Amino acid sequence: MNENLDIFTRLKKLIDRMDSSENHDFPEEMLGEIIVELNNIITEYKPEKKEANNATNLRKLIENHEGLVWVKDTQGRFIAVNKIFAHYYGVTDPEFFTGKTDIDLYSIDNEHIETFKLHDLRLLTTQIPFSIEEKLVLPERTIVTQAFKSPYYDENGNLAGTIGYLRDITKIKQLELQNRKLLKAIEQSTATIVITDIKGTIEYVNPQFTKLTGYTFDEAIGLNPRILKTNATSIDFYKDLWETILSGKEWRGEFCNRKKNGEIFWESAVISPVFDYDGSIINFIAVKDDITKIKEKEAELFRMSNMQDLLTSISIENII
Repeated sequence: MNENLDIFTRLKKLIDRMDSSENHDFPEEMLGEIIVELNNIITEYKPEKKEANNATNLRKLIENHEGLVWVKDTQGRFIAVNKIFAHYYGVTDPEFFTGKTDIDLYSIDNEHIETFKLHDLRLLTTQIPFSIEEKLVLPERTIVTQAFKSPYYDENGNLAGTIGYLRDITKIKQLELQNRKLLKAIEQSTATIVITDIKGTIEYVNPQFTKLTGYTFDEAIGLNPRILKTNATSIDFYKDLWETILSGKEWRGEFCNRKKNGEIFWESAVISPVFDYDGSIINFIAVKDDITKIKEKEAELFRMSNMQDLLTSISIENII
């Protein structure tokens, strides 16, 4: 049996493994294994035709990867890149890069050239694979990549150059930034914010929760919001709440709750379900405002109204 068939089978399995990860969000150790295996495949691949060009064979091996893959010789010249790599640079033919260096791709004063040269030198000197997050300046934009780089060897086991896999994580970094902004807004909010799992177990509370209720973050995590419950709220009230949010709808209402020190307070709440990518409910988030002073004012107005009614009634009786 042709030994190259086994190598192509290994390559297909490697690509399938990469494709199986959602959004290609691999653990670092997994990507390290992928780089090593890809290097091994390239090293062991022996073309049946002696006249076959090595660069062409390398491109055949790497062209199906959805990440940006490149192979350089020990002088930093590109031996092969895959189609995705070429596409990111606005080039249709991967052979365009053959023989070129990073200097040919960037302006001479580009700060990233020295960084790439140092990375290549590190690989050729230590022969130890490594991963790093770095920016890649393209003709029309700059992206953030997770780069996994390794030395690569020829069929005789000699150091032949470097190989790299670049994963575009620009969108991931943008989402991380948005999440940091959202978290900052939540932490600085004057509203109480509580996140629970679908069973009602608390997974997160913001600082305002602690300030209002007296329960610290560590005390609240793992408990149920019923720690604030009073006897003023009926079972039917909570039944309606759970039926509403479990059906995927938003619930609005008011709670009469008790702080850690026993003090009673009132909250106006909006509780919403949180869905995952397939539409399943995975969490509930409650945003609540302290309306205790409003309730106290309403109670005072009610007492004054009753007093006025009483006085009016007494006056009428006296007249009669």
